[in-house]
Amino acid sequence: MTIPPFSNELTVLIEPKVSKAALTKAQKQFNTLVKKIEKLKAQLVEWHEMVPRQSERFDREYQPLRASFNLLRIELVTLLDRARTEKRLTKNESKKLRHLIPSITAELMTEQPSDAIKALHDKYSDVCYDEQNEEVDDAVKSMMGEVFGLDVGDDVDISDPEQLRAVLEQQAQAERERQQPNDVRRAKGKKSARQITQEQHKKSDAALVQKSLQEVFRRLVAALHPDRAPDDAERARRTELMQRVNVAYEKKDLLQLLKLQIQIDQVGVCAQSDERLKHFNTLLQEQTEVLTQALAEAQLPYRLELGLPPFATLSVKVVVAQMEQDIRSMKSAVTSLQDDLLLFQDTAQLKIWLRDFQIQKEPEFDDLMEEFMMSQFGAR
Repeated sequence: MTIPPFSNELTVLIEPKVSKAALTKAQKQFNTLVKKIEKLKAQLVEWHEMVPRQSERFDREYQPLRASFNLLRIELVTLLDRARTEKRLTKNESKKLRHLIPSITAELMTEQPSDAIKALHDKYSDVCYDEQNEEVDDAVKSMMGEVFGLDVGDDVDISDPEQLRAVLEQQAQAERERQQPNDVRRAKGKKSARQITQEQHKKSDAALVQKSLQEVFRRLVAALHPDRAPDDAERARRTELMQRVNVAYEKKDLLQLLKLQIQIDQVGVCAQSDERLKHFNTLLQEQTEVLTQALAEAQLPYRLELGLPPFATLSVKVVVAQMEQDIRSMKSAVTSLQDDLLLFQDTAQLKIWLRDFQIQKEPEFDDLMEEFMMSQFGAR
């Protein structure tokens, strides 16, 4: 027998045998889970295809613009420092520069640090950069203790998201280890008849679920065995299909196995009993949870970058649009800064610009901390 070509587009949704007939509860749940899995798989494929494209574009377009912008900002603070040092400015103009220069150098120190920039920052700031950084670190670590109950050590760089996530994982692992002795003691304690019955039912259900998966797998193995192929070409194709079957079985990807089964022997899912469908639904629910976790992990770097909490909706379209906006904004910022540098070569023009420049009110420290926590964890 020649196996028909496999198609991933094949649907396994259950249709009523009679027009307008109602589906059973198990059949409805099966269809719901299948649709959810197909959607999650499509989203994962979309994210995995988008990530390398966005990374390549980030390196090719955004990073050079950002580097140019930082170099221009270094030129700007050098020019502003020189203008103030030459004492050709009024007291009010000088006050504005004392506010403006450290605000720019503080940002530069996070992206393009150097001793010269740090010295320029400390020259105009009431608090030196290192001391200011230490105060911020201490405040953030204190807030993390209050919000998350985390004990963040002095050796942890809180500006590094990877180190912060590692702290979270260490704390979670420590909590699991603390709970383990209690779990062991409870397990060793005398169990009620009801608890024993519940455990037996769980084991029995798990065995039946695994058996249902194995039966689909064995049916496919029997139908696809390469030794039963009529020729070499069919043997090679069956070997490739068997590899898919093995991978799907290892991943407990029931949906993929069912598609293959329907393709090969035309046994529809609607022919399955509700009892068997309940076992199928257990496997599909597990697969849904695995896919949901995989999607969350794929989205995590972009949630951190955009400051989105874990529950907020995030799509590839949003990420791509944000990249477009970031590139446009950076191009505009570079052009504007180039124009300003040319203009400020003339001290008279700089004085005119400073006359209209307004010192913005400094944000409250608590607001800054909340913004930082939101950017790192999506916490409120």
